[in-house]
Amino acid sequence: MQKEMKNNFSLQKILASILVLMWMITVFIFSGQDGIDTLNTSGAVISVIESKTTNDSSNVVSDNLGKTDNKNSLENKKYKYTYSNKIQKLVRKNAHYFLYMLGGVFLSVFFCANSKYKSSQIKLAIYAIITGIVYAFTDEFHQRFVPGRTGSLKDVFIDSMGVITGVVLVYILRIILKRNVRIKWGSKNVTVK
Repeated sequence: MQKEMKNNFSLQKILASILVLMWMITVFIFSGQDGIDTLNTSGAVISVIESKTTNDSSNVVSDNLGKTDNKNSLENKKYKYTYSNKIQKLVRKNAHYFLYMLGGVFLSVFFCANSKYKSSQIKLAIYAIITGIVYAFTDEFHQRFVPGRTGSLKDVFIDSMGVITGVVLVYILRIILKRNVRIKWGSKNVTVK
């Protein structure tokens, strides 16, 4: 029985480590895309959004005789360009946020699974947040060396907010579980803290 619980704990450590490693590799791959590749990646999402939110009949403005009004057509193109840029920023910033929120979840699970002692949940959350923020800084630094990309403190802030959200979600989940369930951590049952 003792050996089986120890094996389960080792399996938790391995799975948590794999999740964090996969997340870090995914972020590194996305950050390593040059400017054109990253535009194409977000462009696929943007085209779906635009197809759902714009009306194709609004692309051409006609007068009563059925002639195309060039002035209005030019205004429509400007509007579509501005709209596309806004959607692109929204998609890209949300991608940062949600990718790092997932990282916050994985980092929290990793630190919980790898804590040797009954560590304070706040302490483990702080470790996860610091690790996620440091990774966000290194990610933006990495992007400075990729053609067509730049590093941005604004993105570090967005990434950090994502990590914090993910860590807080895990923290809240553990509080809920603490009220209802006793979880096996290591060789003995301990109440989730």
